[in-house]
Amino acid sequence: MSLDSIGRDVSGRTDLQEFPEITFHDTRRALMAGVPVQECRVHAGLVSYPDVLGLDAIEVKSGLDRKVLYGRPDRGTSGVIPAEGQSSELLRCISRGVFTLEESDRRPMEVHPLPFGPSGKWSSGPHQTSESSSNSLPKKGLEALREKEKKDLGQGNGGQMTTSGKAASVAPWIEQYEQLLRPDRDIWANRAVGNREALGDAGWALAMVYGFEPVQVPLKDVQALLALSPKQTQRVVDRLGFERTSGRGAVVTVDFSRLVHEQAEEEGWYNGPGLRAAEKARRVSDKKKAAGRRGTRHGYAAYRVHQHRELVAQAIEDPEWRRKVLELSEERLSEALEVWVSQHDGELPEWVLMVFGALRAHKDRLDVAATYSDAIAEAETEEHKRDLAKLKARLVDAKPADYVRMWTEPVDVPDTPAVLLEEGKEGTSGSPLRTQPAREVDPEALAAMKVRLGISVPG
Repeated sequence: MSLDSIGRDVSGRTDLQEFPEITFHDTRRALMAGVPVQECRVHAGLVSYPDVLGLDAIEVKSGLDRKVLYGRPDRGTSGVIPAEGQSSELLRCISRGVFTLEESDRRPMEVHPLPFGPSGKWSSGPHQTSESSSNSLPKKGLEALREKEKKDLGQGNGGQMTTSGKAASVAPWIEQYEQLLRPDRDIWANRAVGNREALGDAGWALAMVYGFEPVQVPLKDVQALLALSPKQTQRVVDRLGFERTSGRGAVVTVDFSRLVHEQAEEEGWYNGPGLRAAEKARRVSDKKKAAGRRGTRHGYAAYRVHQHRELVAQAIEDPEWRRKVLELSEERLSEALEVWVSQHDGELPEWVLMVFGALRAHKDRLDVAATYSDAIAEAETEEHKRDLAKLKARLVDAKPADYVRMWTEPVDVPDTPAVLLEEGKEGTSGSPLRTQPAREVDPEALAAMKVRLGISVPG
């Protein structure tokens, strides 16, 4: 990891302090210090693949769902990724990204891993190692691991002492099984992929901290590492298939040795990217292709028509185009429209322009709806006001498909619902309730529009 990628703040200023290479040892120390497992997974994914850019790619490499990464802004919940320009203990977010169909305006999400040092980071609270087990497996409490790492790395250097050399002697499995510890492996998925087992966040965190040889660990340390309640910790340990004792000094035998036995290593059972990462990578590739295609006029047309293809097909007189709209995928429809455009001086078919018109009308519906406010204020009766308010609400709440439906009806109807406020509807002040110039409206068309809107306007 270069200085350019981690030692530059969001304003472009290079930090004076140069960080050494960031490795899984930083991730492991953060786990032992109580940094949330999911944040550590993102950190490990970025360490494994330092050139990763974009939310989709981070999702693939961390093995986490985008709702975990990005949060739910609509619900006010934050995700693992910090706000733009901010840092967490392990991650620095340069940009949260911007997605538009215009490629020149697009920016990928950019997040960098940060080093994590021993000084001042680890709690010094008491951690007891149980002596109740009668077998001779090594016992590794978190406090003992912390002390050993501090002793080997040295004190007082904070974030500078983050890597390599002596750290390898503390956790040799980090280098030995680096491929297996990458969080995008199927074995660390939180949901099973096909018939493959999935050990999830908990399995990955325990393997990162304790390695792949059987060790005895106090249950309370596993609980602290995973940040779970005692009951949840017991359920997770049982699900992972580990033996444990009960009682106040309960001990867990953490044993991932089966993942690294000779045949597993030779045949690569666990250390490849796996089905889940491949499927996510394929979806990312498809999205990139779709974004590029939708940046063209014919590709964008195919995208919007495909969203409402059953409605659009009803208004297409040409049986060949009707069949294509109903049967072709968005990509194939885009190709068909591209051929048409090339043969017709760059013009799209009339029915496509109709869809664009409907979508533009939907986009401008709030401007049209605003004209009803004055009409409501000038209405003579409460009943009239309620009817006008219903009409305005229906207009505001309309979805794109509602407008496409109105524009694709075979009957000739007014361009917008606003013209339903027709001649002769005047308030006590004598001013018209309509805000648009009066025009002749066919009674059948007016009736058809009323039926579509499901609203009765007083005459």
